[in-house]
Amino acid sequence: MYAVRQSNGTWPRSRLMNGTAYGSVSITLDDRDNIHMFWAGDASGNWEAWYAYENSQGQWEGPINVAYDGVFIANGRGSATVSDKVYGHGVVEYHLSSGPVARVLPLLQR
Repeated sequence: MYAVRQSNGTWPRSRLMNGTAYGSVSITLDDRDNIHMFWAGDASGNWEAWYAYENSQGQWEGPINVAYDGVFIANGRGSATVSDKVYGHGVVEYHLSSGPVARVLPLLQR
């Protein structure tokens, strides 16, 4: 769920997808006012890393599954940069039998 303040002062809620997010949802704004969201969640029945992107005109892309290896994933974090294109960068915590490790997500280009 997310909310965007409207010009009349209201905060209507919208749903990106069903399921549970585990840990924080990372929301970042790039230099062109595009919104990038990264999180770990179980919407498909497995723990996966997810990414959604809203451009400055209010059109959403995603959420898309960007990582699943059959292990527990938590605490997605992200950032964004703008150069020749818009890029989303993400990292999640993978919980392996040997302990948690950080995994960088694939570069996401818009």
